[in-house]
Amino acid sequence: MALRRVGETEEMKVDPAKGIYVEMEGIMEVRYCEYDDYEAEDFFHFQKVNSHIPDDFCHKDREEQRQNIFFCLVCNCDLKSIIPLRDHVMGAKHIRKALEKKRQVLGLLADPQNKPKVKKQKPPKGRVNVSLTLEARLRDMDDPVLGLNAITEYRNGDGRRDPPWYTCSQEGCKSAWGNSDDMLNHVKNHKHQRNFLKLIYPEDPRIDSLNKNELIEKALTYATDHNCLLAEDRDYDSIQSQKDPALYKKLSTRPQDWSEDKERLGVTNTNCIPIGPRKRAASPPLFDEASWRSTPFLTDTQLVQESIADHQEGVGSVRQQVARFKGSTGDQEYMACQDSISFYRELFEIELQEIPRNGTQADRDLLLADQALLKDLRELEKELAHKGEREVMEVKQINNSLAQLEQEMELYSSEPGQRAYTTYKERLSVLSDELNTFNPEQEGYRAKKVEFKTRMSVLWRSFEARSESDVVVESVHTPPATGSEPRPRKTSAQRRQEDRVLYTGLFKAEVVELVAGEVKARVRGYSDDQMKNITIKIVQEKIMNAEIEAHKELSWDTFRFTDSVRGRIRNWLEIYLKAKYGQTS
Repeated sequence: MALRRVGETEEMKVDPAKGIYVEMEGIMEVRYCEYDDYEAEDFFHFQKVNSHIPDDFCHKDREEQRQNIFFCLVCNCDLKSIIPLRDHVMGAKHIRKALEKKRQVLGLLADPQNKPKVKKQKPPKGRVNVSLTLEARLRDMDDPVLGLNAITEYRNGDGRRDPPWYTCSQEGCKSAWGNSDDMLNHVKNHKHQRNFLKLIYPEDPRIDSLNKNELIEKALTYATDHNCLLAEDRDYDSIQSQKDPALYKKLSTRPQDWSEDKERLGVTNTNCIPIGPRKRAASPPLFDEASWRSTPFLTDTQLVQESIADHQEGVGSVRQQVARFKGSTGDQEYMACQDSISFYRELFEIELQEIPRNGTQADRDLLLADQALLKDLRELEKELAHKGEREVMEVKQINNSLAQLEQEMELYSSEPGQRAYTTYKERLSVLSDELNTFNPEQEGYRAKKVEFKTRMSVLWRSFEARSESDVVVESVHTPPATGSEPRPRKTSAQRRQEDRVLYTGLFKAEVVELVAGEVKARVRGYSDDQMKNITIKIVQEKIMNAEIEAHKELSWDTFRFTDSVRGRIRNWLEIYLKAKYGQTS
């Protein structure tokens, strides 16, 4: 495009390399911003005084809150660096709007909407000197160039004058390759920059949705922060160099339409190699009539018997699958068993609808077999449901027994040898044995087992204290052994410390379960390990320290996780997680 400023006779073309960005007033302006106010200067006058704009012209002074920016009046956008300014003034959209502005100033009529487009002949491409290295080309430009450590330079060890070839091994670039000019265009391309930024910021999902201008701005920020924007500041030593005649020959003779996918799939034919006429070989016949003439065909009865045998074998495999099931309702193993049962049930139901009721004896045999197998599938489904609820029922049973013993303990008072003492001790022993034999498969129920053991320990200690017995609990998992020597009495401080450890542990277990559930339901975009770290940090730093501090002057046996405490912590978590992570369910 060549715009001419009104009132001047000399031709003035937009050429950022010569410091010419506009050719008339009213196109762009320079804004000198300070806090919330700015002073503006028309770019046409600015470029007359400043033939060269320094690279740090738009850098922000954070202490004094000052920054210089370029503002395009015709496009209504701001540019905060010299690099996007160069690209903007040469863009088709800006040129079109600048032309419209000039027509308004000169009073010219706009082109009609149906004006035919004028075909412009593309200027012939200049010859590229491929003997130049990539480093030599990069030293002549100050654009953001990232990911040079993924570039490998290949040279022919037998001939030093042969031009170098390059490949890019960065993830997402699909093994880009070519000479130094090809690789220069590749590292400047927004796709290469996007792939580099995705490797640097793997947890930022916004990079995939950035447009070209946003990518350039983010790449420019990264290059500025890491001091690799200018040509003399880049680490050119990170470009790997190899002298391998075999690889060099492979790259230099590669067809133009080569791609990584074709190489992986073994597609050897290219556009450079004509396919030629296709020669079809005569296909052999599907059946050899001579060999099939003496083959006996199965009767309807034999076909039905084979079908019944296949059905019985399938149901047998489902029966083995249910027998091996050790999970619970809703997990992956349970759903796999349910899918197998549903598959064969639907198969038999469809088959029963198609079997004629007044058919042959073979049809009646198949009908009876399918009905029997359907009955077996219903029994297997009941067995699966029972096994899936087994752990749930065991947890409920143990929890109810513990709750009943805990309630009775509040009223219990006896001495060794009395009937109440013997009965209560026997019930504790039976429940301890049940707890020892309870081996849940699910992670949540394994945590419940730990909680049950802690509650059993509390019951045994309360039982000893209320029985005024010298018997000491040897293990959390077993009842106290009779006939052991009494241990010395503990001081009140020691008992208080034991109570603190015990009741804070129970309280913390409930808090961890509550916080883990809330974090999983309300926080998005984090891995399982990160979610666990968030849970631990919230429990220890935000909840437990405050709760223990508020309770340290009270008796520790009142440090309980009640429904009111649960509601208070849940309400606080909802507010905290929304403010901290900005995402709620």
